[in-house]
Amino acid sequence: MNRNHPSPFATLETSDGFLGPLWRGTMQSLLDRTREDGFCQTSFGEENGVKCYGVCHYSRDAAEAAGVLADQGCPEPAARILDFTLSHIPEGQYFIVHAYRPDGTPLHNKIQIDTPAHPARALARLLETGADDPALPRCFDRLDRVFDDTWRHHFHAAFRLLDSGNYNEQLGGGTEPLLDLFTNGAMYGGCLAMAEAARLLNRPAIVTERYLERAALLDRGIDHWLYNPAADLYRAALRPDGRAEERPLNWINLYPERWYPGRRSAWRRAFEELWRAEHCNDWGGLRVPSGETGFMKLRTMGKVIGQMLRFAARSGNDRRLEVLLEFLRRTVRRPADLYPEYWLHHLPSPGQSPYLDWFFGEFEGVWNGFAENPAADYTVDSGNCEQCAVFLGCFSGDVLGFSAGGGKVEAAPRLPGTAVAEVRNRALGVHRGRRVAGGFRLDAHELEFTAEAPVEELTLTLPFYAGEAPAPVGCEPPEAEVKLDERGATAVFRNVSSARLTRLKG
Repeated sequence: MNRNHPSPFATLETSDGFLGPLWRGTMQSLLDRTREDGFCQTSFGEENGVKCYGVCHYSRDAAEAAGVLADQGCPEPAARILDFTLSHIPEGQYFIVHAYRPDGTPLHNKIQIDTPAHPARALARLLETGADDPALPRCFDRLDRVFDDTWRHHFHAAFRLLDSGNYNEQLGGGTEPLLDLFTNGAMYGGCLAMAEAARLLNRPAIVTERYLERAALLDRGIDHWLYNPAADLYRAALRPDGRAEERPLNWINLYPERWYPGRRSAWRRAFEELWRAEHCNDWGGLRVPSGETGFMKLRTMGKVIGQMLRFAARSGNDRRLEVLLEFLRRTVRRPADLYPEYWLHHLPSPGQSPYLDWFFGEFEGVWNGFAENPAADYTVDSGNCEQCAVFLGCFSGDVLGFSAGGGKVEAAPRLPGTAVAEVRNRALGVHRGRRVAGGFRLDAHELEFTAEAPVEELTLTLPFYAGEAPAPVGCEPPEAEVKLDERGATAVFRNVSSARLTRLKG
């Protein structure tokens, strides 16, 4: 439990009675799986459930969990997770171990070059919220060394891109060192996070500038080599000889938007293409993107749905967002309060893949396909912490629209089809040396915010949903700066502990 906060997590309540328990139960699972030494069990419940991974700590997945725990006011376990990941790198090794055993020895020690980006983002988030754990400076120093060595071994100056290392899990586990969108998008975000962490740790300005320069190089490399102007899409990968790696459009063409803003039109194009019939499965009249192609279209990954939620919310696409939220309500069944790793639309046919033949032979009867038995449980509920954390981060930061740090708070929730959302006891960071919490309440006409102490700057956005006309607004305190646009009414308050933004009639 977080000793610096009266409750480990905020309380979320919604009118459907489902999203709140799902959010809180999934968050609790991240805390429950994290040991005192920072070992974070990648999948949850293997003692009594399906042992599909064994008990291990995947560095990338655990870092996603650390970032969400940091964001929810649990800095101690978040810092311990990062310290475990970065303190157990074998002597003389320049890269982060892909997966650890519980005793800290490597389980899988392949080189995956996007890995440093994820603990970097979690570290920056911890520092933004005011965490002062003594582990954080040494985590930065270890990450700084890893980034420097990664640049030396894997940066291709001719392309201004990093290769993926000798194991690319996102592109089917291949060993070819591709110059891919996932790796470079993640490391772009990782470099920005390291720049911010260096600033917050009062490192010399040259350190911050070095990471900003690296981010700028990757930006130019991605835009020149991985953007396809004819299709207005980002390519999944480039070979080291400069030839494009031709792959069917799938979730990879959208997912790196989490870290790399890039060309908005290309992300919008990928998002809409993934909603085309050939990319979707029919879940009893609800058509939802799989994110996969070919025989792998049988599964939908949790992090793909999380990113879809994020993109729909950020782009104001309430129609798509409502479909995705309804998909969660209909399909998350067992357990009802833990976000799944996969949804299985149908079972594979024998001979489609040696891996699938082994997997479904090993776990025969454990997981069902929706097409074969719609009344059964067709979620893979091992509770993989990457999938859980991506959902929690995207839901909290983009659907609830809540962010806090550096004395500033923003609330811009988007919950079409859900009448009321109330978030209480939400961590805001540190104010004058003590941890501060607050919360907000949303209905169709009012967004109300309260905090335990003044925040330097508060931004509230009361959204307009599809088909709604802009309306005049009122605000308390009345001296807020207010503007209207197609997405909603936004007010900026300064040095307040409570505020209200209300749609007016007429």
